[in-house]
Amino acid sequence: MAGYISIIFLKKKDEVFAGLKNNKKITKENIPAATQLFTPKWIVKYMVENSLGRLWLESHPNEELKAQWKYYLEEAEQEPEVQQRLEELINPNLNPEDIKVLDPAMGSGHILVYAFDVLYEIYLSAGYSEREIPNLILEKNLYGLDIDDRAGQLAAFVLLMKARSKNRRILRNKPKMNLCSIQESNDIPKEAIEYLVNSKETELDKHFHREDVEYLIEVFHDAKEYGSILEVKKIDFDALEKRIEGIRSNVPKDLFELQYREVILEKFPPLIEQAKIMSQNYDVVCTNPPYMGSNGMNSKLRDYLKENYGDTWSDLSTVFMERSLRLCKNYKFVSLINIPVWMFISSYENMRDKLLSNFTFVNMLHLGRGVFGSDFGTTSFVIRNINIINYKATYRKLYQKQGAVDSLKQKEIWFLKSMVTMKRKKRYFLKYQEKPIAYWITEVVSNIFEKHNGIAHYGDPKQGIATADNNRFLRLWHEVNICKVEFSCEDRESAKNCKKKWFPYNKGGEFRKWYGNNLYLINWENDGMEIRNFKKAVLRNQNYYFREGITWTWISASYFGSRYSPKGFLFDVAGSTLFLEKDKILYFFRLYVFLCC
Repeated sequence: MAGYISIIFLKKKDEVFAGLKNNKKITKENIPAATQLFTPKWIVKYMVENSLGRLWLESHPNEELKAQWKYYLEEAEQEPEVQQRLEELINPNLNPEDIKVLDPAMGSGHILVYAFDVLYEIYLSAGYSEREIPNLILEKNLYGLDIDDRAGQLAAFVLLMKARSKNRRILRNKPKMNLCSIQESNDIPKEAIEYLVNSKETELDKHFHREDVEYLIEVFHDAKEYGSILEVKKIDFDALEKRIEGIRSNVPKDLFELQYREVILEKFPPLIEQAKIMSQNYDVVCTNPPYMGSNGMNSKLRDYLKENYGDTWSDLSTVFMERSLRLCKNYKFVSLINIPVWMFISSYENMRDKLLSNFTFVNMLHLGRGVFGSDFGTTSFVIRNINIINYKATYRKLYQKQGAVDSLKQKEIWFLKSMVTMKRKKRYFLKYQEKPIAYWITEVVSNIFEKHNGIAHYGDPKQGIATADNNRFLRLWHEVNICKVEFSCEDRESAKNCKKKWFPYNKGGEFRKWYGNNLYLINWENDGMEIRNFKKAVLRNQNYYFREGITWTWISASYFGSRYSPKGFLFDVAGSTLFLEKDKILYFFRLYVFLCC
Protein backbone atom coordinates (compact mmCIF):
# COMPACT_ATOMS: atom_id res chain seq x y z
CA MET A 1 0.00 0.00 0.00
CA ALA A 2 2.71 2.51 0.98
CA GLY A 3 4.67 1.70 -2.19
CA TYR A 4 1.58 2.25 -4.35
CA ILE A 5 0.89 5.61 -2.68
CA SER A 6 4.54 6.62 -3.23
CA ILE A 7 4.25 5.90 -6.98
CA ILE A 8 1.12 8.07 -7.23
CA PHE A 9 2.82 10.97 -5.42
CA LEU A 10 6.01 10.69 -7.50
CA LYS A 11 4.05 10.80 -10.76
CA LYS A 12 2.12 13.85 -9.60
CA LYS A 13 5.33 15.47 -8.31
CA ASP A 14 6.91 15.13 -11.78
CA GLU A 15 3.90 16.85 -13.34
CA VAL A 16 4.04 19.73 -10.84
CA PHE A 17 7.76 20.35 -11.29
CA ALA A 18 7.41 20.20 -15.07
CA GLY A 19 4.94 23.07 -14.67
CA LEU A 20 7.42 25.01 -12.56
CA LYS A 21 9.86 25.00 -15.46
CA ASN A 22 7.18 26.84 -17.43
CA ASN A 23 6.80 29.40 -14.61
CA LYS A 24 3.60 27.84 -13.23
CA LYS A 25 3.39 28.40 -9.47
CA ILE A 26 2.30 25.56 -7.20
CA THR A 27 -1.40 25.76 -6.35
CA LYS A 28 -2.87 24.57 -3.06
CA GLU A 29 -4.25 21.46 -4.81
CA ASN A 30 -0.70 20.46 -5.83
CA ILE A 31 1.19 21.37 -2.64
CA PRO A 32 1.01 17.80 -1.20
CA ALA A 33 2.49 16.21 -4.32
CA ALA A 34 5.16 18.89 -4.65
CA THR A 35 6.33 18.87 -1.04
CA GLN A 36 6.07 15.34 0.35
CA LEU A 37 9.12 13.13 0.85
CA PHE A 38 9.01 9.80 2.69
CA THR A 39 11.26 9.53 5.72
CA PRO A 40 13.65 6.54 5.92
CA LYS A 41 12.66 4.19 8.76
CA TRP A 42 15.91 4.31 10.74
CA ILE A 43 15.91 8.12 10.72
CA VAL A 44 12.31 8.05 12.00
CA LYS A 45 13.52 5.84 14.83
CA TYR A 46 16.35 8.26 15.62
CA MET A 47 13.93 11.20 15.73
CA VAL A 48 11.30 9.51 17.91
CA GLU A 49 13.66 7.73 20.29
CA ASN A 50 15.67 10.90 20.96
CA SER A 51 12.62 13.07 21.60
CA LEU A 52 9.74 10.98 22.93
CA GLY A 53 12.04 8.28 24.30
CA ARG A 54 14.31 10.86 25.95
CA LEU A 55 11.33 12.62 27.54
CA TRP A 56 10.32 9.39 29.27
CA LEU A 57 13.79 8.12 30.22
CA GLU A 58 14.73 11.41 31.84
CA SER A 59 11.89 11.02 34.32
CA HIS A 60 11.81 7.22 34.48
CA PRO A 61 15.31 5.76 33.87
CA ASN A 62 14.99 2.25 32.49
CA GLU A 63 18.02 0.44 31.09
CA GLU A 64 15.92 -2.40 29.65
CA LEU A 65 13.73 0.05 27.75
CA LYS A 66 16.72 2.08 26.55
CA ALA A 67 18.37 -1.08 25.22
CA GLN A 68 15.41 -1.59 22.84
CA TRP A 69 16.03 1.78 21.20
CA LYS A 70 19.27 1.29 19.30
CA TYR A 71 19.16 4.75 17.70
CA TYR A 72 18.98 6.51 21.06
CA LEU A 73 22.02 8.73 21.67
CA GLU A 74 23.37 9.01 25.19
CA GLU A 75 23.70 12.54 26.43
CA ALA A 76 27.19 14.03 26.38
CA GLU A 77 28.89 14.37 29.74
CA GLN A 78 27.91 17.78 31.09
CA GLU A 79 29.52 20.22 33.47
CA PRO A 80 28.14 20.11 37.04
CA GLU A 81 26.03 23.28 36.75
CA VAL A 82 24.48 22.05 33.50
CA GLN A 83 23.76 18.63 34.98
CA GLN A 84 22.06 20.29 37.93
CA ARG A 85 19.88 22.33 35.56
CA LEU A 86 18.89 19.17 33.68
CA GLU A 87 17.94 17.41 36.93
CA GLU A 88 15.66 20.32 37.80
CA LEU A 89 13.67 19.60 34.62
CA ILE A 90 12.94 16.00 35.60
CA ASN A 91 9.29 15.23 36.32
CA PRO A 92 9.17 11.93 38.28
CA ASN A 93 5.36 12.10 38.19
CA LEU A 94 5.17 12.09 34.40
CA ASN A 95 2.29 9.81 33.37
CA PRO A 96 2.16 8.14 29.93
CA GLU A 97 -1.41 9.34 29.48
CA ASP A 98 -0.27 12.97 29.77
CA ILE A 99 2.26 12.84 26.91
CA LYS A 100 1.07 14.55 23.73
CA VAL A 101 2.95 13.88 20.47
CA LEU A 102 2.23 15.91 17.31
CA ASP A 103 3.28 15.45 13.71
CA PRO A 104 2.12 18.68 11.98
CA ALA A 105 2.88 17.25 8.51
CA MET A 106 1.97 13.62 9.12
CA GLY A 107 1.59 12.43 5.52
CA SER A 108 0.68 8.74 5.67
CA GLY A 109 1.56 8.52 9.38
CA HIS A 110 5.05 7.01 9.17
CA ILE A 111 6.39 8.91 12.21
CA LEU A 112 3.21 8.48 14.27
CA VAL A 113 3.27 4.72 13.72
CA TYR A 114 6.72 4.43 15.27
CA ALA A 115 5.70 6.84 18.05
CA PHE A 116 2.89 4.32 18.73
CA ASP A 117 5.51 1.56 19.14
CA VAL A 118 7.60 3.63 21.54
CA LEU A 119 4.55 4.68 23.56
CA TYR A 120 3.40 1.07 23.74
CA GLU A 121 6.67 0.06 25.39
CA ILE A 122 6.46 3.07 27.70
CA TYR A 123 2.96 2.06 28.84
CA LEU A 124 4.08 -1.52 29.41
CA SER A 125 7.02 -0.35 31.51
CA ALA A 126 4.58 1.75 33.56
CA GLY A 127 2.45 -1.29 34.36
CA TYR A 128 -0.56 -0.82 32.05
CA SER A 129 -2.40 -3.83 30.65
CA GLU A 130 -1.79 -4.75 27.01
CA ARG A 131 -5.48 -4.54 26.12
CA GLU A 132 -6.06 -0.96 27.29
CA ILE A 133 -2.85 0.56 25.85
CA PRO A 134 -3.83 0.89 22.13
CA ASN A 135 -6.98 2.90 22.92
CA LEU A 136 -5.09 5.17 25.28
CA ILE A 137 -2.38 5.88 22.72
CA LEU A 138 -4.84 6.73 19.93
CA GLU A 139 -7.13 8.85 22.08
CA LYS A 140 -4.67 10.57 24.41
CA ASN A 141 -1.16 10.60 22.94
CA LEU A 142 -1.02 10.90 19.16
CA TYR A 143 -1.99 13.98 17.14
CA GLY A 144 -1.54 14.60 13.43
CA LEU A 145 -2.24 17.24 10.78
CA ASP A 146 -1.90 17.33 7.02
CA ILE A 147 -3.37 19.29 4.12
CA ASP A 148 -3.88 16.20 1.97
CA ASP A 149 -7.15 14.31 2.52
CA ARG A 150 -5.87 11.04 1.07
CA ALA A 151 -2.77 11.09 3.26
CA GLY A 152 -4.92 11.80 6.31
CA GLN A 153 -7.18 8.85 5.56
CA LEU A 154 -4.19 6.56 5.05
CA ALA A 155 -2.58 7.71 8.32
CA ALA A 156 -5.79 7.00 10.24
CA PHE A 157 -6.10 3.56 8.62
CA VAL A 158 -2.45 2.62 9.26
CA LEU A 159 -2.60 3.70 12.92
CA LEU A 160 -5.86 1.85 13.46
CA MET A 161 -4.35 -1.32 11.96
CA LYS A 162 -1.27 -0.88 14.18
CA ALA A 163 -3.58 -0.64 17.21
CA ARG A 164 -5.54 -3.70 16.07
CA SER A 165 -2.30 -5.70 15.88
CA LYS A 166 -2.03 -5.14 19.64
CA ASN A 167 -5.73 -5.52 20.47
CA ARG A 168 -7.95 -7.44 18.02
CA ARG A 169 -11.12 -6.11 19.67
CA ILE A 170 -10.36 -2.44 19.16
CA LEU A 171 -12.69 -2.08 16.15
CA ARG A 172 -15.71 -3.11 18.26
CA ASN A 173 -15.59 0.33 19.85
CA LYS A 174 -13.60 2.46 17.45
CA PRO A 175 -11.42 5.01 19.32
CA LYS A 176 -11.70 8.73 18.63
CA MET A 177 -8.42 9.63 16.93
CA ASN A 178 -6.80 13.07 16.91
CA LEU A 179 -5.87 13.17 13.22
CA CYS A 180 -7.07 15.86 10.82
CA SER A 181 -6.67 16.56 7.16
CA ILE A 182 -7.12 20.31 7.30
CA GLN A 183 -10.39 21.59 5.84
CA GLU A 184 -11.39 25.01 4.52
CA SER A 185 -14.29 27.27 5.51
CA ASN A 186 -14.59 28.96 2.11
CA ASP A 187 -18.09 27.81 1.15
CA ILE A 188 -19.88 28.37 4.49
CA PRO A 189 -22.65 30.97 3.98
CA LYS A 190 -23.03 33.84 6.45
CA GLU A 191 -26.60 32.82 7.17
CA ALA A 192 -25.31 29.60 8.74
CA ILE A 193 -23.55 31.66 11.40
CA GLU A 194 -26.84 33.09 12.65
CA TYR A 195 -28.38 29.65 12.74
CA LEU A 196 -25.41 28.25 14.65
CA VAL A 197 -25.58 30.97 17.32
CA ASN A 198 -28.18 29.80 19.85
CA SER A 199 -31.15 32.17 19.78
CA LYS A 200 -32.04 31.26 23.38
CA GLU A 201 -28.76 32.60 24.79
CA THR A 202 -28.30 36.04 26.29
CA GLU A 203 -27.18 38.81 23.93
CA LEU A 204 -23.72 38.80 25.55
CA ASP A 205 -23.28 35.05 25.08
CA LYS A 206 -24.52 35.30 21.49
CA HIS A 207 -21.98 38.05 20.85
CA PHE A 208 -19.05 35.97 22.08
CA HIS A 209 -20.18 32.80 20.35
CA ARG A 210 -20.76 34.68 17.08
CA GLU A 211 -17.22 36.03 17.38
CA ASP A 212 -15.88 32.48 17.82
CA VAL A 213 -17.79 31.19 14.80
CA GLU A 214 -16.69 34.10 12.63
CA TYR A 215 -13.10 33.57 13.78
CA LEU A 216 -13.16 29.90 12.76
CA ILE A 217 -14.45 30.83 9.32
CA GLU A 218 -11.88 33.59 8.93
CA VAL A 219 -8.82 31.65 10.14
CA PHE A 220 -9.56 28.61 7.95
CA HIS A 221 -10.35 30.49 4.77
CA ASP A 222 -8.08 28.96 2.09
CA ALA A 223 -6.60 26.78 4.86
CA LYS A 224 -5.19 24.25 2.37
CA GLU A 225 -2.84 26.98 1.15
CA TYR A 226 -1.21 27.12 4.59
CA GLY A 227 -1.93 23.91 6.50
CA SER A 228 -0.64 23.59 10.05
CA ILE A 229 1.53 26.73 9.86
CA LEU A 230 -1.65 28.69 10.62
CA GLU A 231 -1.60 30.26 14.08
CA VAL A 232 -4.92 29.39 15.73
CA LYS A 233 -6.05 30.76 19.09
CA LYS A 234 -8.17 28.97 21.66
CA ILE A 235 -11.87 29.75 21.68
CA ASP A 236 -14.87 28.32 23.55
CA PHE A 237 -14.83 24.95 21.80
CA ASP A 238 -17.10 23.32 24.41
CA ALA A 239 -19.91 25.80 23.77
CA LEU A 240 -19.68 25.34 20.01
CA GLU A 241 -19.70 21.56 20.27
CA LYS A 242 -22.65 21.68 22.64
CA ARG A 243 -24.58 23.85 20.21
CA ILE A 244 -23.80 21.51 17.28
CA GLU A 245 -25.03 18.53 19.30
CA GLY A 246 -28.22 20.48 19.98
CA ILE A 247 -28.72 21.11 16.28
CA ARG A 248 -28.04 17.44 15.50
CA SER A 249 -30.66 16.27 18.00
CA ASN A 250 -33.38 18.77 16.99
CA VAL A 251 -35.74 18.30 14.06
CA PRO A 252 -35.58 21.31 11.67
CA LYS A 253 -38.79 23.35 11.44
CA ASP A 254 -38.61 24.21 7.74
CA LEU A 255 -36.47 23.93 4.59
CA PHE A 256 -34.52 27.04 5.60
CA GLU A 257 -33.38 25.41 8.85
CA LEU A 258 -32.78 22.10 7.08
CA GLN A 259 -30.44 23.74 4.56
CA TYR A 260 -28.18 25.37 7.15
CA ARG A 261 -28.43 22.43 9.54
CA GLU A 262 -26.75 20.22 6.92
CA VAL A 263 -24.03 22.80 6.26
CA ILE A 264 -23.27 23.16 9.97
CA LEU A 265 -23.22 19.43 10.73
CA GLU A 266 -20.95 18.76 7.75
CA LYS A 267 -18.56 21.70 7.88
CA PHE A 268 -18.11 22.83 11.48
CA PRO A 269 -17.07 19.67 13.39
CA PRO A 270 -13.88 19.25 11.28
CA LEU A 271 -13.05 22.96 11.72
CA ILE A 272 -13.48 22.71 15.48
CA GLU A 273 -11.43 19.52 15.69
CA GLN A 274 -8.48 20.92 13.72
CA ALA A 275 -8.65 24.21 15.63
CA LYS A 276 -8.39 22.30 18.93
CA ILE A 277 -5.29 20.46 17.71
CA MET A 278 -3.64 23.58 16.26
CA SER A 279 -4.28 25.80 19.28
CA GLN A 280 -2.56 23.67 21.94
CA ASN A 281 1.06 22.84 22.72
CA TYR A 282 2.78 19.45 22.80
CA ASP A 283 5.43 17.55 24.71
CA VAL A 284 6.97 16.26 21.48
CA VAL A 285 6.69 17.72 17.98
CA CYS A 286 8.25 15.38 15.44
CA THR A 287 8.00 15.73 11.66
CA ASN A 288 9.46 15.55 8.19
CA PRO A 289 8.22 18.92 6.89
CA PRO A 290 7.15 19.83 3.35
CA TYR A 291 9.88 21.12 1.05
CA MET A 292 9.17 24.10 -1.21
CA GLY A 293 11.38 27.08 -1.98
CA SER A 294 9.96 30.57 -2.44
CA ASN A 295 10.25 30.28 -6.23
CA GLY A 296 7.52 27.65 -6.27
CA MET A 297 5.11 29.48 -3.95
CA ASN A 298 2.08 31.34 -5.19
CA SER A 299 1.75 34.96 -4.08
CA LYS A 300 -0.86 34.24 -1.39
CA LEU A 301 1.34 31.71 0.43
CA ARG A 302 4.52 33.75 -0.01
CA ASP A 303 2.90 36.93 1.40
CA TYR A 304 1.53 35.05 4.40
CA LEU A 305 4.92 33.54 5.18
CA LYS A 306 6.74 36.86 4.87
CA GLU A 307 4.31 38.43 7.32
CA ASN A 308 4.21 35.60 9.87
CA TYR A 309 7.58 33.80 9.47
CA GLY A 310 9.95 36.60 8.52
CA ASP A 311 13.15 34.74 9.48
CA THR A 312 12.34 31.43 7.78
CA TRP A 313 9.86 32.17 4.98
CA SER A 314 12.07 31.31 1.99
CA ASP A 315 11.48 27.54 2.33
CA LEU A 316 8.54 25.63 3.83
CA SER A 317 10.89 23.21 5.57
CA THR A 318 12.39 26.00 7.70
CA VAL A 319 8.96 27.57 8.24
CA PHE A 320 7.79 24.25 9.71
CA MET A 321 10.89 24.19 11.87
CA GLU A 322 9.87 27.53 13.38
CA ARG A 323 6.23 26.47 13.64
CA SER A 324 7.20 23.24 15.42
CA LEU A 325 9.12 25.20 18.03
CA ARG A 326 6.07 27.42 18.61
CA LEU A 327 3.89 24.33 19.09
CA CYS A 328 6.23 22.78 21.65
CA LYS A 329 5.73 23.14 25.41
CA ASN A 330 8.43 24.76 27.51
CA TYR A 331 11.34 22.42 28.32
CA LYS A 332 10.06 19.77 25.87
CA PHE A 333 11.33 18.41 22.54
CA VAL A 334 11.18 19.09 18.81
CA SER A 335 12.70 16.69 16.29
CA LEU A 336 12.87 17.21 12.53
CA ILE A 337 14.65 16.22 9.38
CA ASN A 338 15.13 18.96 6.80
CA ILE A 339 17.60 20.57 4.43
CA PRO A 340 20.59 22.16 6.21
CA VAL A 341 20.50 25.59 4.55
CA TRP A 342 19.44 27.16 7.85
CA MET A 343 22.71 26.00 9.43
CA PHE A 344 24.97 28.18 7.27
CA ILE A 345 23.34 30.60 4.81
CA SER A 346 23.41 34.29 5.76
CA SER A 347 19.68 34.81 5.12
CA TYR A 348 18.97 32.52 8.11
CA GLU A 349 21.26 34.39 10.51
CA ASN A 350 18.34 35.79 12.54
CA MET A 351 16.86 32.31 12.82
CA ARG A 352 20.16 30.88 14.09
CA ASP A 353 20.51 33.72 16.56
CA LYS A 354 17.05 32.94 18.00
CA LEU A 355 17.78 29.21 18.08
CA LEU A 356 21.05 29.63 19.92
CA SER A 357 19.63 32.26 22.30
CA ASN A 358 16.34 30.60 23.21
CA PHE A 359 16.65 26.86 22.59
CA THR A 360 19.11 24.02 23.14
CA PHE A 361 20.32 21.49 20.59
CA VAL A 362 20.39 18.01 22.14
CA ASN A 363 21.90 16.16 19.20
CA MET A 364 22.14 16.25 15.42
CA LEU A 365 22.84 13.91 12.52
CA HIS A 366 24.44 15.78 9.62
CA LEU A 367 23.45 13.32 6.92
CA GLY A 368 24.88 14.87 3.79
CA ARG A 369 23.41 13.93 0.42
CA GLY A 370 21.62 10.72 -0.50
CA VAL A 371 18.79 10.49 2.04
CA PHE A 372 16.15 11.57 -0.49
CA GLY A 373 18.10 10.49 -3.56
CA SER A 374 20.51 12.96 -5.17
CA ASP A 375 19.38 15.83 -2.96
CA PHE A 376 20.97 18.98 -1.58
CA GLY A 377 21.78 17.32 1.72
CA THR A 378 19.76 16.74 4.88
CA THR A 379 20.14 17.05 8.61
CA SER A 380 18.08 15.54 11.41
CA PHE A 381 18.14 16.93 14.94
CA VAL A 382 16.52 17.21 18.35
CA ILE A 383 15.99 20.62 19.97
CA ARG A 384 14.79 21.36 23.50
CA ASN A 385 12.52 24.33 24.16
CA ILE A 386 14.73 25.93 26.79
CA ASN A 387 18.00 27.84 26.80
CA ILE A 388 20.50 25.78 28.82
CA ILE A 389 23.74 27.75 28.91
CA ASN A 390 26.90 25.67 28.29
CA TYR A 391 24.92 22.55 27.36
CA LYS A 392 27.09 20.21 25.32
CA ALA A 393 25.23 18.76 22.32
CA THR A 394 26.25 15.71 20.29
CA TYR A 395 26.82 16.04 16.53
CA ARG A 396 27.41 13.14 14.14
CA LYS A 397 28.71 13.66 10.64
CA LEU A 398 27.44 10.82 8.45
CA TYR A 399 29.36 11.43 5.24
CA GLN A 400 33.04 11.26 4.39
CA LYS A 401 33.33 13.64 1.45
CA GLN A 402 31.41 16.86 0.94
CA GLY A 403 29.01 16.51 -1.99
CA ALA A 404 29.20 12.70 -2.19
CA VAL A 405 25.91 10.79 -2.46
CA ASP A 406 26.27 7.94 0.04
CA SER A 407 23.67 5.21 0.39
CA LEU A 408 21.17 5.24 3.25
CA LYS A 409 22.44 1.87 4.39
CA GLN A 410 25.99 3.20 4.55
CA LYS A 411 24.84 6.20 6.61
CA GLU A 412 23.06 3.88 9.03
CA ILE A 413 26.22 1.78 9.42
CA TRP A 414 28.23 4.93 10.14
CA PHE A 415 25.61 6.01 12.68
CA LEU A 416 25.77 2.69 14.53
CA LYS A 417 29.58 2.83 14.50
CA SER A 418 29.50 6.36 15.97
CA MET A 419 31.32 7.78 12.97
CA VAL A 420 32.78 11.29 13.53
CA THR A 421 31.03 12.24 16.75
CA MET A 422 31.64 15.76 18.08
CA LYS A 423 30.40 17.45 21.24
CA ARG A 424 29.94 21.22 21.16
CA LYS A 425 28.48 23.98 23.34
CA LYS A 426 26.31 26.61 21.69
CA ARG A 427 28.81 29.37 22.56
CA TYR A 428 31.07 27.60 20.08
CA PHE A 429 28.87 28.91 17.24
CA LEU A 430 28.28 32.37 18.71
CA LYS A 431 31.94 33.26 18.20
CA TYR A 432 31.59 33.48 14.44
CA GLN A 433 30.09 36.15 12.26
CA GLU A 434 26.61 35.04 11.11
CA LYS A 435 26.74 32.23 13.73
CA PRO A 436 26.92 29.18 11.42
CA ILE A 437 26.31 25.77 13.03
CA ALA A 438 29.89 24.76 12.13
CA TYR A 439 30.21 21.98 14.72
CA TRP A 440 33.26 20.38 13.02
CA ILE A 441 35.59 23.36 13.46
CA THR A 442 38.50 22.56 15.78
CA GLU A 443 39.30 24.49 18.92
CA VAL A 444 42.38 25.98 17.20
CA VAL A 445 40.34 27.35 14.31
CA SER A 446 37.63 28.51 16.70
CA ASN A 447 40.17 30.52 18.68
CA ILE A 448 41.41 32.15 15.47
CA PHE A 449 37.90 33.39 14.74
CA GLU A 450 37.50 34.62 18.29
CA LYS A 451 40.84 36.44 18.65
CA HIS A 452 41.74 37.74 15.19
CA ASN A 453 40.34 40.05 12.55
CA GLY A 454 38.34 38.79 9.59
CA ILE A 455 39.70 39.00 6.05
CA ALA A 456 37.65 42.14 5.35
CA HIS A 457 39.88 43.97 7.85
CA TYR A 458 42.79 43.63 5.43
CA GLY A 459 41.13 43.89 2.03
CA ASP A 460 37.91 44.34 0.08
CA PRO A 461 35.91 41.21 -0.89
CA LYS A 462 33.65 42.27 -3.76
CA GLN A 463 30.93 40.92 -5.99
CA GLY A 464 30.98 41.90 -9.65
CA ILE A 465 28.80 41.76 -12.74
CA ALA A 466 25.43 40.06 -13.11
CA THR A 467 24.87 40.00 -16.88
CA ALA A 468 21.30 38.61 -16.67
CA ASP A 469 22.01 37.00 -20.08
CA ASN A 470 25.26 35.02 -20.17
CA ASN A 471 24.52 33.60 -23.61
CA ARG A 472 24.57 37.12 -24.99
CA PHE A 473 27.57 38.59 -23.23
CA LEU A 474 29.94 35.68 -22.47
CA ARG A 475 32.03 33.40 -24.65
CA LEU A 476 34.57 30.65 -24.09
CA TRP A 477 38.07 31.62 -25.20
CA HIS A 478 38.09 29.41 -28.28
CA GLU A 479 34.82 30.88 -29.57
CA VAL A 480 36.14 34.35 -30.48
CA ASN A 481 38.79 35.89 -32.71
CA ILE A 482 41.95 36.10 -30.58
CA CYS A 483 42.77 39.43 -32.23
CA LYS A 484 39.72 40.94 -30.50
CA VAL A 485 40.85 39.83 -27.00
CA GLU A 486 42.90 41.94 -24.58
CA PHE A 487 44.52 40.15 -21.62
CA SER A 488 46.46 42.74 -19.63
CA CYS A 489 44.41 45.88 -19.02
CA GLU A 490 45.05 47.61 -15.70
CA ASP A 491 41.81 49.61 -15.46
CA ARG A 492 38.67 50.59 -17.32
CA GLU A 493 40.38 53.50 -19.09
CA SER A 494 43.08 51.30 -20.62
CA ALA A 495 40.42 48.74 -21.60
CA LYS A 496 38.44 51.42 -23.41
CA ASN A 497 41.46 52.83 -25.20
CA CYS A 498 42.66 49.42 -26.45
CA LYS A 499 39.60 49.18 -28.77
CA LYS A 500 39.24 45.43 -28.09
CA LYS A 501 35.89 43.67 -27.55
CA TRP A 502 36.61 40.64 -25.30
CA PHE A 503 38.27 40.55 -21.87
CA PRO A 504 39.01 37.73 -19.35
CA TYR A 505 36.20 37.04 -16.90
CA ASN A 506 36.22 35.19 -13.56
CA LYS A 507 33.06 33.11 -13.25
CA GLY A 508 33.75 30.69 -10.39
CA GLY A 509 33.58 27.17 -11.74
CA GLU A 510 34.45 23.79 -10.27
CA PHE A 511 36.64 23.30 -7.19
CA ARG A 512 40.20 24.21 -8.11
CA LYS A 513 43.13 25.44 -6.02
CA TRP A 514 45.82 28.05 -6.63
CA TYR A 515 45.07 29.14 -10.21
CA GLY A 516 42.77 28.45 -13.13
CA ASN A 517 39.12 28.17 -14.15
CA ASN A 518 39.94 31.01 -16.57
CA LEU A 519 37.51 29.86 -19.23
CA TYR A 520 35.33 32.83 -20.08
CA LEU A 521 35.53 36.18 -21.87
CA ILE A 522 33.06 39.03 -21.55
CA ASN A 523 31.99 41.62 -24.12
CA TRP A 524 33.35 44.85 -22.57
CA GLU A 525 33.84 46.80 -25.79
CA ASN A 526 33.81 50.59 -25.34
CA ASP A 527 33.71 50.30 -21.54
CA GLY A 528 30.91 47.76 -21.66
CA MET A 529 28.51 49.96 -23.59
CA GLU A 530 26.27 47.09 -24.74
CA ILE A 531 25.89 45.51 -21.31
CA ARG A 532 25.36 48.95 -19.73
CA ASN A 533 22.40 49.50 -22.04
CA PHE A 534 20.92 46.12 -21.08
CA LYS A 535 18.46 47.10 -18.35
CA LYS A 536 18.49 43.75 -16.51
CA ALA A 537 22.27 43.70 -16.03
CA VAL A 538 23.81 44.79 -12.72
CA LEU A 539 27.36 46.24 -12.66
CA ARG A 540 28.74 46.23 -9.11
CA ASN A 541 32.05 47.66 -7.83
CA GLN A 542 33.26 48.97 -11.18
CA ASN A 543 36.31 50.67 -9.66
CA TYR A 544 37.75 47.20 -8.97
CA TYR A 545 37.51 45.90 -12.54
CA PHE A 546 40.79 44.60 -14.04
CA ARG A 547 42.63 44.70 -10.71
CA GLU A 548 44.81 41.88 -9.39
CA GLY A 549 43.29 39.84 -6.56
CA ILE A 550 42.29 36.47 -5.11
CA THR A 551 39.12 34.83 -6.43
CA TRP A 552 37.05 31.82 -5.39
CA THR A 553 33.91 29.95 -6.37
CA TRP A 554 30.89 31.40 -4.58
CA ILE A 555 28.91 28.14 -4.32
CA SER A 556 30.62 24.81 -3.75
CA ALA A 557 29.52 21.33 -2.73
CA SER A 558 33.12 20.43 -1.89
CA TYR A 559 35.93 22.45 -0.31
CA PHE A 560 36.81 26.13 -0.39
CA GLY A 561 39.44 26.83 -3.05
CA SER A 562 40.91 30.26 -3.73
CA ARG A 563 42.85 31.15 -6.87
CA TYR A 564 45.22 33.91 -7.83
CA SER A 565 43.65 36.34 -10.32
CA PRO A 566 46.18 38.46 -12.24
CA LYS A 567 45.39 41.92 -13.57
CA GLY A 568 43.15 42.16 -16.62
CA PHE A 569 40.09 40.25 -15.35
CA LEU A 570 36.53 41.34 -14.79
CA PHE A 571 34.46 39.19 -12.44
CA ASP A 572 30.90 38.25 -11.54
CA VAL A 573 29.06 37.13 -8.37
CA ALA A 574 30.06 33.45 -8.60
CA GLY A 575 33.64 34.58 -9.18
CA SER A 576 33.78 37.14 -6.37
CA THR A 577 37.24 38.54 -5.71
CA LEU A 578 39.24 39.78 -2.72
CA PHE A 579 41.26 42.92 -3.44
CA LEU A 580 44.25 43.80 -1.25
CA GLU A 581 47.18 46.16 -1.33
CA LYS A 582 49.68 44.84 -3.88
CA ASP A 583 52.31 43.88 -1.29
CA LYS A 584 49.73 41.79 0.65
CA ILE A 585 48.26 39.73 -2.20
CA LEU A 586 51.00 37.12 -2.40
CA TYR A 587 51.40 37.09 1.39
CA PHE A 588 47.74 36.17 1.89
CA PHE A 589 47.80 33.71 -0.96
CA ARG A 590 50.89 31.97 0.40
CA LEU A 591 49.24 31.85 3.83
CA TYR A 592 46.21 30.15 2.27
CA VAL A 593 48.45 27.66 0.46
CA PHE A 594 50.24 26.89 3.73
CA LEU A 595 46.97 26.28 5.59
CA CYS A 596 45.59 24.02 2.84
CA CYS A 597 48.66 21.82 2.41
